[in-house]
Amino acid sequence: MFKHSNKLGSATMHLGPGVQVRVVRLSAGWERSDHWVLGKVGVVDHYAGPNTDGTGWSLSVWLAEPETGEQSLWTFDEDELEPTGVLSNPNAPEVAAAEEAGPSEYDHIYVHLTTSIRTKDEAEASLSGIREILRPMVSLVHGNVCRTREGNYEFDFSARTKNGFAAFKQLRTILPEGRAFTVNDDGWRIDCVWDRSAARGAPFLLPEVEYAEFGLLPWSDPKRRRRS
Repeated sequence: MFKHSNKLGSATMHLGPGVQVRVVRLSAGWERSDHWVLGKVGVVDHYAGPNTDGTGWSLSVWLAEPETGEQSLWTFDEDELEPTGVLSNPNAPEVAAAEEAGPSEYDHIYVHLTTSIRTKDEAEASLSGIREILRPMVSLVHGNVCRTREGNYEFDFSARTKNGFAAFKQLRTILPEGRAFTVNDDGWRIDCVWDRSAARGAPFLLPEVEYAEFGLLPWSDPKRRRRS
């Protein structure tokens, strides 16, 4: 079981949903191709759970891709970030307002999709369609689409809800049957992976989805919530 350290509470005072941050350092585990994020400014979307060493929090941050300017979610350790003290992202006030109610009242759900879509118009239409599918399950749905270097589009969705387990169960019920679905529960978050290549039958959310990751951070569960 993860043990809380004194450092875990520090992120709540300086970093958190809605706060603009700058990437000031990268740990040794980062791929060289991703080093472009160093020095970039983004907005924290949510706490992603404890970091690998258990010495602080990991946070998911919206960053603009260098070639397209499109927003995508990246996860950093809190000591890789520093706050700028500015709320500049249009989503930031919405995120911050949700957090004011307290992390123990809101669960967080994320969805990441890799698709075969290769045109911007189709990607934007699909973005709206998926958001409408998710909206009845959760509140405060924030989604972005980003074109990869290979030319296809990926989608990131971030959402908050007061009943994360119910929303998570709904997501699981629309998954096609087969060996394509795997689950990992580390005690803080539940992460799921769906792979089209191992699936049979219906697709997940969109016919063009090749690979999906989605998960639940159930902060409303006292055994799992972020402590300050």
